[in-house]
Formats: sequence, structure tokens, C-alpha cells
Amino acid sequence: LVRQKNGTSSHNVMKSLVDLIEVIQPLLLDALWLNDGDLVVLTIQVVDTISEAVQGPHRANQRTILASNYLAIVNRIFSSIVYTPLLKDGEKNTTPSDHHIPGMGSSANDLKCWLKASLLNCCRSLLEGAD
Repeated sequence: LVRQKNGTSSHNVMKSLVDLIEVIQPLLLDALWLNDGDLVVLTIQVVDTISEAVQGPHRANQRTILASNYLAIVNRIFSSIVYTPLLKDGEKNTTPSDHHIPGMGSSANDLKCWLKASLLNCCRSLLEGAD
């Protein structure tokens, strides 16, 4: 995915995936606050694609990701995402991030958890085959 040998042109798909996450990352908190899970789901899909591409291990893809801003992006995501406290019986919800996200059947806390799990899996994949 870093270089296509048989084509007339080559495109670094791994770099494009990292660039996409870098653009999305600052928008994640707003999307969760506004109960828009689509951006989080897209981020999870991109992270899972990176995970699959570096497994094997695929050294060229691993080097490309490690040479990019990917780990700094992951660090920023982990630093910024906090869970909304669960409500006790009878308490009124004052924050939109604790509601179920329309069309998802999940809360913002669920999406945060799935995003963090996906990021951790990708970091584990980057270590695959390390000496």
C-alpha cells in the first residue's frame, strides 16, 4: 500500500490514511458532543484498515506509519477522550454525549470505548514482529 509496482502511477495509501485521521482527529470531540457517530465510525474504519495493512508484519507499511505523525495523533485522541459519567436513577441528562446516538443504538461512551480499542489494536499491530 506504500508503493504499487505494476501501475502507471504510485500512491502512498498508508500516508493518505494517516493524513485522513489527522484531519478528522480535531473534529472527533465535537462529533461526539453533537451525537454524530458517523465521524467516529469512519475513524474506526480507517484505524482498522491501518491495522490490517501493517499486520503480517508488513515492514514497509510499519515503517511508513511509524515515520508519520500517527502515534502523536493516537496520543492526542487518548488524551482528549473522556467518558461521560453514567446517570443514577432519577437524574436528568444534561449532556448530549450521554444519549444514544440516532441510528447507532449506542451511546457516545460506547463509541469512545470502541475507538480506543481500535487504536490499541492498531498500536499492537505496529509492534508485531518487532525485535
